[in-house]
Amino acid sequence: MKKTLLILATAITFALPLSGNAETPHRQMIPQHADAACQWINGYYRQDGTYVQGHWRGCP
Repeated sequence: MKKTLLILATAITFALPLSGNAETPHRQMIPQHADAACQWINGYYRQDGTYVQGHWRGCP
């Protein structure tokens, strides 16, 4: 029983930090020169099927 709880606790400990970073990785890379004009644009697919990666728009 103790071994099962230890394995479960370890799995939860490793899974929690990954879930938060996977959703908002751009928050880790905010430009140092960011101001109110900077805006994060999420990745998207164009009509021709090309994927455009997420990027900052409006930053000098």
